[in-house]
Amino acid sequence: MEILSGVEHGVEGVGKKAGDGVVAGFIKVGGRRVAVYAHDPTFLGGSLGSVGIKKITHLYRLALRQGVPVVGFSDSSGARIQEGPISLMAVGELFQAIHEAVGRIPMVTAVVGGCVGGAAYSAVLGDFMIGCTGSGYMFINGPRAVKYFTGRDVSVQELGGVELHARMSGAIDILASEEAEAVNLVRNILSYLPSNHLEPPPTKPSNDPDDRKCRLNLDEVYDVGEVVSEIFDAGSVLELKPLYAPNIFTGLARLGGVPVGVVANQPKHMQGCVDIHAARKASKFVRICSSFNIPLVTLVDTAGFAVGPEHELNGLVQSTSKIFTAYLGARVPKVSVLLGKAYGGAYIAMCSKGLGADYVIGMKRSEVGVLQPELAAEIIFRKQIEALAEDKRREQLVRYAGSLRESFSGERLLALGVVDTVVEPEQLRRNLARVVRDLFETYVKKIRAGHRTLHSV
Repeated sequence: MEILSGVEHGVEGVGKKAGDGVVAGFIKVGGRRVAVYAHDPTFLGGSLGSVGIKKITHLYRLALRQGVPVVGFSDSSGARIQEGPISLMAVGELFQAIHEAVGRIPMVTAVVGGCVGGAAYSAVLGDFMIGCTGSGYMFINGPRAVKYFTGRDVSVQELGGVELHARMSGAIDILASEEAEAVNLVRNILSYLPSNHLEPPPTKPSNDPDDRKCRLNLDEVYDVGEVVSEIFDAGSVLELKPLYAPNIFTGLARLGGVPVGVVANQPKHMQGCVDIHAARKASKFVRICSSFNIPLVTLVDTAGFAVGPEHELNGLVQSTSKIFTAYLGARVPKVSVLLGKAYGGAYIAMCSKGLGADYVIGMKRSEVGVLQPELAAEIIFRKQIEALAEDKRREQLVRYAGSLRESFSGERLLALGVVDTVVEPEQLRRNLARVVRDLFETYVKKIRAGHRTLHSV
């Protein structure tokens, strides 16, 4: 159902086309109503004219009023130069409409061509971005501007290809090889999401039994992606931003048919340490899940926050604090699993009991501490170690570290109140599914009882 299909701009000396370079309206996706718009690159390069922008703005406001998701297909060269400030003012109005919709209705953008200037901001203000490799690109200032200001020659792909953004800026969540795949990815993402923040996410019948035993490989450098695939419903895991900040995993999945958001440390990268990029990646994902009533499952195995002046002086404190605030602000069910080690502030940040986890599952191999046992022993027992002969110091340090490790690991975590239960790895799926389902059913009852309002995010 197309809207404003015949509108035209009123600028003299510029060609005209019905719709002003934008197709917009409402469609059905998986039986649900969805608002959709697409730029028309055949008309003035898909540039954002004031009339076309107001059309998209109107679509966002209609979508918010009706409580339905917005999907955009970006192929735009940015604000229309011929219109000058008129175009720029309209872009500002569009940003205002998007801001009003953030956290209230899902917003997904597929970058199938250009995503320049105002179109780029419109995309990143939303929730999820898909990029078409080879054809998709995104930037604020294009190659001509780069040449004008710096004298450098760059191509659109060198400047802002979606593959680069997927790896370096983290703006792109998933890459698609072509537009048809991008469309399927949009459908897949929407299948995990409610139409708006007043509704629960859609559940699906699961053919994967809850009591299926997990075959978890938890050696020193295991791949947490494989662990995630083993724990959650078969074929249900959709990883997001896999190339950006690979030391942390984020993705959507289902557990017993219930949609969940998964955040997990990745031990094979930086020992699962949380750095600036991992913090940005995780905190935005947690906020999205919280906005759309998706329970959070956090898998913890981290050596701590990233170490070194290059991290501290580039804003480690500011960035990692966003994980704390994201989890603290999340009102959805939150379940954490201690897969292995968890040290320092990173333990707290990864949805610890103290940070508001509703339920925490531990394992016999789990250990929690302010510092790694070896480092802690060096500090606590420094005088005792220095009093020994030099050839005895290392042996005694290992003993002290072992004693500390035993004090803060396995069954001891139960007595300390760090975890609610300790399970064997093969029983993890069964226990986790039961907890998530119980918490989710209670949460859904609250939603349906009207505990969320249009302006609560």
